[in-house]
Amino acid sequence: MLLAACLTLLALLILGLPIFVAALAAVGLYFLGAEGVPPMIAVQRLVAANENNALLAVPFFILLGAVLNRAGVTDRVMALAALLTRRLWGGRRPDQYPAQHSVGRHLGLQPGRLRHDDQDYGAG
Repeated sequence: MLLAACLTLLALLILGLPIFVAALAAVGLYFLGAEGVPPMIAVQRLVAANENNALLAVPFFILLGAVLNRAGVTDRVMALAALLTRRLWGGRRPDQYPAQHSVGRHLGLQPGRLRHDDQDYGAG
């Protein structure tokens, strides 16, 4: 029965169905065909997932991000962040210098250059 469920999942994915539909169909087929497993177990598992607040937070955060992006709020938030941090200068932390230079040497880069064809940005 497990093999039939896996083949169903693969066939539905190849046909272009969304992943959640293909997975739901494969799990439903497995629960309906398994011996000794009551079909009510599948329903209980689906309902139990909705009781976990941490799992419910993820789709709501994605929805919130999409709504805020569509409303143009994200552009204003980024503009505010840029305004508040414009006087702060950033850079690499001193503990990152040895690792970055060793990686650069392995890649064949010279100190102070980002790529082989870049202009010189100073002695790294």
